Amino acid sequence: MPSTKQIARWLQLNANGWNIEGVKGIVPLINEAQNILMQEESEQTLSFDSSTGNFPSIETEEGVYEYDMPSNIWRVSQVLIDVRDTPNLSLITNSEYGINSVELPPTMRYMYMGREYIRVLNAKTIDRTYNNNCKVRFFEDPQVATYYYRGYTLPTQITSASINPSLPDSNGMHMRALVPATAKLIEAFQNNTWDEALAYINMELKPLVQRMMNSGEHGLSHTVTRMEF
Repeated sequence: MPSTKQIARWLQLNANGWNIEGVKGIVPLINEAQNILMQEESEQTLSFDSSTGNFPSIETEEGVYEYDMPSNIWRVSQVLIDVRDTPNLSLITNSEYGINSVELPPTMRYMYMGREYIRVLNAKTIDRTYNNNCKVRFFEDPQVATYYYRGYTLPTQITSASINPSLPDSNGMHMRALVPATAKLIEAFQNNTWDEALAYINMELKPLVQRMMNSGEHGLSHTVTRMEF
């Protein structure tokens, strides 16, 4: 697996006047290329609580509707309740829908890593921006409860040549995707060909990375079991 410094040196061969770091540095463009390639809802970038093996939790308070996610989470795709947590499940079955747990429609039920969850529909999520963390916002009072979320992490940001890419070392992906993506960004700076560069990265290179990042075993099941409460 090539290091960031090695990738920058290779790119310098066809980028006259560009430096590895500093003014007109290649390293920031390697970081930007990596973000474009990896900032996608992929299974290998899902966030987990290392102490429990579960999804990260949101500990809510009565009357508080909006919650900031950790700074390395750029998107939350689902807010969930673990069906084993009966008090929290009442937030869905009683106050919101007025139905009992066994009547919940299949579209709200999900099996992840051998656990069954109910998707919370009275919430929205807001992607991370440069100045603001990703947010989860509830439309109704979430009460004092524990929710879980499917959140996707940013790759480690390459702020210097000593920080290597987060892209997995599989099938020469650095050479197949990261190097040509960075080269296209350099070319775009030189020739003002941004539309061409971004179209090439998103349509030709990013799908290669995403297929790899969604490969492997991830404990997913499309079988939903009946809840008995």
